[in-house]
Order: sequence, then structure tokens, then C-alpha cells
Amino acid sequence: MYGKTNQAQHPPRERDACTVVPELQRLQYFFGQALSVSDFRSEQQYFREKLKLHNRCFHGYGTVCGLRVEAALAEEICETEHDRRRRELEAQINAVENELAEAHAAGDVQAEEKLKAELEALRQRLECLPKGCPPPPLRPKIIVDCGIAVDCEGNEIIVRRPQTIDLWALLSPEDQRKLECEPAMTYLSVCFCERPVSPVRAVRTDTCDSSADCLYGRMQDSFRFHISLTTPKLDERCETCCTACDDPCLLLARIDCVRAEGQIEPWQIHNHVRRLLAKYETTRIIGVNWTHGATYSVEEADRLLGGQFAGGQLAARHRRFMGH
Repeated sequence: MYGKTNQAQHPPRERDACTVVPELQRLQYFFGQALSVSDFRSEQQYFREKLKLHNRCFHGYGTVCGLRVEAALAEEICETEHDRRRRELEAQINAVENELAEAHAAGDVQAEEKLKAELEALRQRLECLPKGCPPPPLRPKIIVDCGIAVDCEGNEIIVRRPQTIDLWALLSPEDQRKLECEPAMTYLSVCFCERPVSPVRAVRTDTCDSSADCLYGRMQDSFRFHISLTTPKLDERCETCCTACDDPCLLLARIDCVRAEGQIEPWQIHNHVRRLLAKYETTRIIGVNWTHGATYSVEEADRLLGGQFAGGQLAARHRRFMGH
């Protein structure tokens, strides 16, 4: 018996320098020292690079917890007062048309004339109502649960609240055109990014630097989501510590048969493609050719093993082992 695995075959290790390991320098304080903005930024950078180095070299990268992708519930279209009135008038017109057909079949001329007048009045009232806007197209949406991850550069990605994502809005114009032609497989990734917050005005500006009137006093660790129709490249590095990664975005899920319009169903979402936090990609069994708990004969076991003991050799060995 055997199990199929999706473990990557790593190429031979190249003897390259550890180019992604930064030069770590920290400030040496002394009395009378003049400190500038670059000094304080380098102080922050020292500890940030130390943390990122520790994350990727001691823990690896991948999803730590949470961040499961689920299908979003269908949105309810709000009905306005004009929509409600239009729906009621259309129902009344339909009922009067049925009564008119019955009166015409019975030959009741008086009732037929009365129903025609009532029908004309209802149609005029319907024509006077403002025409409602057509409902917007139902775009495919998903929900990403809160959680924590570490990307291949050592950055910590923290999603504090569930996020509803419009797949169509995040696709590139080229991918949108492809999706309009036919359904396609999409890939959802999460990426680390920094976001400036807390705008302030500088009390004093550097005469040598052209600074804006309004600056940002803080940088917030944040994240963004990336949607693509292209399969992400498999990480084939043997060592995730000393060599740079090609794409720092972390794959979360594969979503099958996505259309330009329509709701995403749970069966379309595959969370198993994500990488869990580890220094090396773990081997996963993606298929087996036996049934757990079942009983197999010697010949059946031989076929499951690939038939290497075909021709009764396995059965003969079994009999000799059992003393027959």
C-alpha cells in the first residue's frame, strides 16, 4: 500500500551568501550626542530586523492560527416603498387580467367592460410610479476569519476581525476579462504591509528636506489581500532562513469555478492548500489507495503494493511464514 504526497523535490543547495540577513547595528549612546530622525528610525529597524530574522530562522513561516476562508452569505436586496407598491400593482393587474379572461369566456359583456376600465386604471398608476434601478450584479464574495500568520520574510500578519472580500474587486482588469468569458480557479493570498496613521503637522521642518505640511506620526502594521488566476509558485528553497523568497504573500485558499457573477458555495473553497507555520514544508497525504479498517487477501494486498510479488510469490512467502 502507498500514499501519494505533494512534497516538493528541492534542488541542490547553492553555496550563496546569506544576502537576506541584514547588518545589525544599534545606537551607542553617550552624553552630548546629537540624534537625528535617521538615528531613531535605525533604532526601530534594528529590533524589527532581529524579530524577522528570529521568526523565519527559528519558526519558519506560514499560518499560525485562524485565517480560514468561508463562503459569504447572499446579500439581501433592500426593497423600497416604490418597489413594494410596484409589486402590489403588478399582482393586481395579473388578477384583473385573469378575471377579464373568465368574463370574456362567459360572454358577460358588462363585466368585461368594467374589468377593462379597471385594468387600464391600474396600468396608468403603474406607469406613473418611478422606475427602480436594476439590482447590482451579485459578485462572488468570501469571508476570511481572524488569525495570525508569518510571511516568508518574517513579518507577522495579524487579522483582528473577520474580513469580507469581494473577489471581483481585487482582480486585475485582465483577470476580470478572463472571468467574464468563463469560470476560473482563483487563489487568495494575504500580504504584510505598512499603513501610515495619525496625521500631524510638524513643529519644525528640516531646511534641507522638502517635507509636506501634513505628516504621519505613526506606521501601523497592516495587511492586504491578493486575488489572482495564476497559480502561486511553489517555494522550492531548502533553507528559508538564508535565502530570499520570491513572493512574500502567503497563500490562504484556492477557490474553484469562480464566475464574474454569482455566489460562492462552500464546496468551491479549499483551505488545505495553505502552508502551516514550519521551517520546512510538511508532507501531506493527498490520496490513498486502501480503505481503513478493511480486510484484504494476500492477492489484493499484492495488487495494492504494485504487484511486485505477482505470480503467487507473495502467497508462498506468506504460507512459509505461517508454517504451512
